[in-house]
Amino acid sequence: GMSKIKELIKRNKGISKIAESIIDGSKWLYDNTINRVFWIISSMFPIQNNKIVICNYYGRGFSDNAKYIAIEAIDRQLNYDIVWLVKNIDDNNNEFLDEIRIVKYKSFKAIYELATAKIWIDNSRKNYYTRKRKDQLYIQTWHGGIALKKIEKDAEDALLKSYVKFAKKDSENADLFISNSRFNTNMYRRAFWYDGEILECGVPRNDLLFNNIEETKRKVKSFFNIANDKKIVMYAPTFRKDYNLEVYKFDYEKCIEEFNKKFSGEYVMLIRLHPNVFIKSTQLKYDSDNVYNASFYPDMQELLVGTDILITDYSSSMFDFMLTKKPCFIYASDIQVYKDDRGFYFELDKLPFSIATSTDEMITNIRRFDNHIYLSRVEKFLKKQGCIDNGSSSKSVVDWIENHM
Repeated sequence: GMSKIKELIKRNKGISKIAESIIDGSKWLYDNTINRVFWIISSMFPIQNNKIVICNYYGRGFSDNAKYIAIEAIDRQLNYDIVWLVKNIDDNNNEFLDEIRIVKYKSFKAIYELATAKIWIDNSRKNYYTRKRKDQLYIQTWHGGIALKKIEKDAEDALLKSYVKFAKKDSENADLFISNSRFNTNMYRRAFWYDGEILECGVPRNDLLFNNIEETKRKVKSFFNIANDKKIVMYAPTFRKDYNLEVYKFDYEKCIEEFNKKFSGEYVMLIRLHPNVFIKSTQLKYDSDNVYNASFYPDMQELLVGTDILITDYSSSMFDFMLTKKPCFIYASDIQVYKDDRGFYFELDKLPFSIATSTDEMITNIRRFDNHIYLSRVEKFLKKQGCIDNGSSSKSVVDWIENHM
């Protein structure tokens, strides 16, 4: 069996890497061939005209754009069979509304559901064995609006060739992309190998930033057992390709003290690492009752609503948070290294946010913060990029679905 072969490989370290790559490659080829065959068989069944199959970040739970599209459809009591593909079913059952069917991601059943659905919704690229049928429709919501770091074709040299191949095929399959700005629409046209329909209506996940705000704030504070009279600053950096945690370390407690003085309140800090590294979040050490690990909280948008002040680095969360008009600060200790890897769409100093590369600089920026100047810069930026988020994006997407079902 495979385990015996791997045991033999361990005894001969000279060929282990080559042999393991051959075994992994063979397994990948075998799995995808089987999936492809099952896809062909499943495609013989009729398309169910009320079925929508959703995938979020390659099998993650109930969050991002599709969550709010699904909620809108359910609130309208539309007769849709909504299926959500999830990697870890047991871990995610409690998140989902009762009206949503959960199916294991990458299972044969998932292939059958995709092959017989009228509409697909995804925010990431689909697997290569996916075969869209003639009468199916594919809504690609993507997982961000305005971006800082260059992506897709604009950063093609930094991407795996295999990913570029999937990305081109995925865009070719798409019938609709969702945009929240003139910037976003231009980016799709230029860098996503896509020339189809774009619905410029706002980002569905950002609807939460405009609706039911107090209810969401209470939900977040209750989850972390934070008193209602306390305020929240969230540190939410993006990941580095080497998964290095050192770049996230600064004096959290000292910054909390400065926020307390500057904004006359009692602050606590949530630390939210990017999904690519959140498993490592327990390795960050902070001996303080005022600092909480928020990396495993399912919905980032809920955290943005519950947060009074955001600290980030190169994450596109800054552009979502900007819509709330609440203060945002950049802490980034490795700007040049990160920029050299991917490149930026905007120079950091042209953004409305102050930039710090150390704890001392961060404290200086907190002390110097002027809300009037900040709001003026935010308004100018939003206008220049043609942002149109206003809390009704999900409604527009479900209207599109209704018109195309």
